[in-house]
Order: sequence, then structure tokens, then C-alpha cells
Amino acid sequence: MTTPKLIGLCGISGSGKTHILEELQKEMPVGKVSVLSFDNYYKPAIEQVADENGFLNFDLPEGVDDLKFISDLRSLIAGETLILKQYNFNTLGAPDKILTAKPADIIFVEGIFIFHFEEIRNLLNKKIYLEVPDPVTLERRLKRDNLERGLTEEEIHYQWQNHVLPGHIKYVQPYIPTADLILHNSADIMDCVIALKEFCEKM
Repeated sequence: MTTPKLIGLCGISGSGKTHILEELQKEMPVGKVSVLSFDNYYKPAIEQVADENGFLNFDLPEGVDDLKFISDLRSLIAGETLILKQYNFNTLGAPDKILTAKPADIIFVEGIFIFHFEEIRNLLNKKIYLEVPDPVTLERRLKRDNLERGLTEEEIHYQWQNHVLPGHIKYVQPYIPTADLILHNSADIMDCVIALKEFCEKM
């Protein structure tokens, strides 16, 4: 079996990482691309850090089980199929959604903190960063977190100012200069998908 190429896709929450990779998989030959999302490795809510006002902060690296993620990633690289549960952030009582990550020629590792962890960085063949203006990502979060997670506009703005932006500045921005490619995702998402497809075809 040929060793797969690993591409890391990083970006602030709401930058469009998941959506872009979903569209990319539709554009690529079946079995060519697989995705392993860091979002599905968040620790249970009871283990998350609460801020001074008692709100859980999901924008800290320690909120993610990086050791389990790395173990699963190595298994995927070795040719094993992974069966995962999709992480539910604020949807208590929601039925578990089962996900499958299959071996592929190219494995995308996506998440906010994937460049922060040295062991993950060292496994990546290429690193891509999604650049999106803050007002655009905030608008996306307002829609997504209200619809999918049941948060109020006030709660979303609170998280943005107190968790998302500080976490991004501290744990993500220092690694942006190390990216092999920076994609701008503020307009037509398919522009990014096409650019990623061309990037993959050159590997």
C-alpha cells in the first residue's frame, strides 16, 4: 500500500473548512480523498474549561483529545477504516451520527488547532490555511450556531469576543506563516474547492 499524503487544513471557526472539504470530495474520484476532522475529538462537556462567567470554552487546545486523534490518524495512515461518532456541541439528547473515515491516497486533516500540536504538524506533508475576514466568519457562526446548536445571538457574540478571537490569536495565528498555501474563502466557495482540487492533483 502506498503511503497516503497528508494535508492539514486550518482556519478560524466559521472559515468553511468542513464545507469546502465536503464539496472537494464530490469533485474528486471516489476513494481519492478522505477527511479526519479534529472537531470530532473534543472531550465531553464535563471536561471542558469554563471561563470566569461559567461558559464552556471550546476554543482551547486542551479541550480536544489530541492523543486519541493522533492514534486514529496513524491507524488511518496504516490503512485501517475508522468508525467515529460526530461530536455534538450543544445538542443534548440529539441522536449520535456515525461517521466513517476510509483510507485514501490523500488524507485531509482539518481543524482549528491542527497546526498547534507539534506531533500532528510533523505528520503533515502540506499545510493549508483558510483566510476569511472576521466579519464574514462571525456572520457564518451566527447562522450556523443558531440553527445547528441552538445558541442565541447574544451567546454567539459572547463566544466570539471571549473565546474564538483570543484562541485564534494565541493558538492559530503564530503558525499561519508556515502554511504552504493560503486560500481566501470570503466569496464563492467553489473557487477554494477548485484550488484545492488542483493542489491535490499536483501531489
